[in-house]
Amino acid sequence: MPKNLLNDLQKLLASAPVLLRDRICKECDWSVSTYYRKSKPLGYFKNKSSLPASISNAEKEMIKRAAKEIKDALNRDLDKILK
Repeated sequence: MPKNLLNDLQKLLASAPVLLRDRICKECDWSVSTYYRKSKPLGYFKNKSSLPASISNAEKEMIKRAAKEIKDALNRDLDKILK
């Protein structure tokens, strides 16, 4: 069956946010709702008592490491699709 370049690219790139979310949730031991709450911009919450929880320095390092590993995997998969 012939490959569809556009479809392959779309599927790969659409999967990136889910891969990142799942990896960060696993590494930081967060629920999906915690992930989305922590990802909101600081000005998002109008009520001062419901400010998003901060991200610790250790969590920041885990997030950076996970993002780099996912970026590397995406690059490998893109190279396979584009050759």
